[in-house]
Amino acid sequence: CHGNICRSAAAEYIMKDMLRKSGRQQEFVVASAGTSAEEFGNPMYPPMYSQLKKHGIDGRGHVARRMKIQDYEDYDYLIGMDEENRRNMYRMWPDDPQNKIHLLLDFTDAPREVSDPWYTRDFRQAYNDIQEGCKGLYEYLMQHNDSADFSGNKYILDLRNVSDKNGLHMVIRHTLPVQEYYGNNLDALHDYLTELSDNTDILVLYSNNTEQNLGKYFYSFKKMTKAAVQHNPMLNIHYEKQNTF
Repeated sequence: CHGNICRSAAAEYIMKDMLRKSGRQQEFVVASAGTSAEEFGNPMYPPMYSQLKKHGIDGRGHVARRMKIQDYEDYDYLIGMDEENRRNMYRMWPDDPQNKIHLLLDFTDAPREVSDPWYTRDFRQAYNDIQEGCKGLYEYLMQHNDSADFSGNKYILDLRNVSDKNGLHMVIRHTLPVQEYYGNNLDALHDYLTELSDNTDILVLYSNNTEQNLGKYFYSFKKMTKAAVQHNPMLNIHYEKQNTF
């Protein structure tokens, strides 16, 4: 959406909740962004956060970010909330050669724009629109999940709030299908990554906190993953900085 504090932020967490409940969260990388930098670094707008909370969805930890050119290469679908969002995305990628740009409610039986609660102040209606759109998108993805666009495995390593290297390795064990003998050391992780035989895409989310808490260990971690990618053509690892406040 425009600022990434209301509609797109809510869509991210609603979609993640749907995938988590179906046990398919590891198959997809879901993120959100604004087409402007007006709200960069801000949390989710409180009334929208409250709507999510009413439905048992936790929106804590969200930090608004702006779309960037690299997003076109990193994601299979770029979903806007309204026509203004879509126009702004077309300004970034005029040709849209891979037909990635869509509106969320295009995946429903009643295509339209998601109502903007910033102006209507009706956050319940906005939530209902987003939930309807995410449900339609989810069903579409389930039907097309065996296509070439979704071959392989996709994981998100969320390191934004880790406090030490033990926390980093705990996130790894909870996210990646590592073996029971995997230990808290980078050599073992390097061996695991280089031996992967399936196409694997890993998005690593980190923040200033990650860099401060882990210090040189995080630098070593990044250096190790870069080496693993060079040794394993089936492996892709992307880093995205999302600061927490």
